[in-house]
Amino acid sequence: MSSDLTPAVVAFGANLGDRAATIQAAAAGLAATEGIELVTLAPPIETPAVRPYGVDREAPPYLNTVAVIRTSLAPHELHAVLRALEDAHGRVRTERWGIARSISTSSSTAIFSRTIPC
Repeated sequence: MSSDLTPAVVAFGANLGDRAATIQAAAAGLAATEGIELVTLAPPIETPAVRPYGVDREAPPYLNTVAVIRTSLAPHELHAVLRALEDAHGRVRTERWGIARSISTSSSTAIFSRTIPC
């Protein structure tokens, strides 16, 4: 891929089913997307489920990680790819701040892309 690609970070989190397998499959799907180059995937960490009022001790814990990517996609296009990956891995959106998630993603584009080596 071209060196003009924009660096970005994509966060993955899951607290249902085989969390590690779901995150790996979503990361593989991201890497297979035209216009996206997967640079690295961080080791996952486990965290408690958190709601606006604090830790939800009744909810299963999350497995979380981040991927560093480079992309030629516009932000809205990357967002659409992430939503499609969530849908493909069983994400159901029934409530805001819903805790039970087969997969959850979010992204952030590096503001200082010229100074962040990838």
